[in-house]
Amino acid sequence: MWETLVRLQPFPCYIADSSWNSLVVNRSYRETFPSTGSSHLGDNIARWVLLEEEAEEYLYDWRDSWAKPLLMQVRSAFHLDPDNQNLRDLVRDCADSSRMRTLWAWQNMHDVVHSDGEVRAIIHPKSGITEVKILAATPFHLHHLGYRFVAIVPTHLAAASDGHLADLFQC
Repeated sequence: MWETLVRLQPFPCYIADSSWNSLVVNRSYRETFPSTGSSHLGDNIARWVLLEEEAEEYLYDWRDSWAKPLLMQVRSAFHLDPDNQNLRDLVRDCADSSRMRTLWAWQNMHDVVHSDGEVRAIIHPKSGITEVKILAATPFHLHHLGYRFVAIVPTHLAAASDGHLADLFQC
């Protein structure tokens, strides 16, 4: 069911495991981030964002808005699950990367942020710089697997629906 939900979304959307390996991505994700690989399934989203130079072509303000927060999340995830080989490899590669070295030294484990609700910008291949809101959730039935659902929603679409759910619960 979650795979169907991801594939039906008109904006970039994916499900990833606790190591940021993509399990399901939709067409919009592939069109928005074409350099993430040919199959996309099994590609590591954090590895692409942090270690591939092409990510800067698609993620506006790459260093401060995308790389710093994600590196904090990766380091936190590794701290919580040091036996996870995928995370171990990712942390090692980030620590060894000349590109990531200054960010690695900057990191403070107490500043860990979660991306849910964050507003950032992408550089869409057709639309150019586009402000987006990141929506992240862990579906109940996928929680024990460490899977997360992430949608990258243009803010003009997110703003159109903000508040409607809260309105339903007002007495």
